[in-house]
Amino acid sequence: SKADRIARLNQKRMNRMARQGEGDRHTTASITKHLVVGKRGMGKTNRR
Repeated sequence: SKADRIARLNQKRMNRMARQGEGDRHTTASITKHLVVGKRGMGKTNRR
């Protein structure tokens, strides 16, 4: 129907103007896991 067409057109326009939402944000790892594993130094073991 005509209403569906107009709604789809307006939705397409809104989608084009969309910004990244709060749930879409993600932080990437600063260093890969296999390079970090086992690197805990002597200075990190004395605190509980």
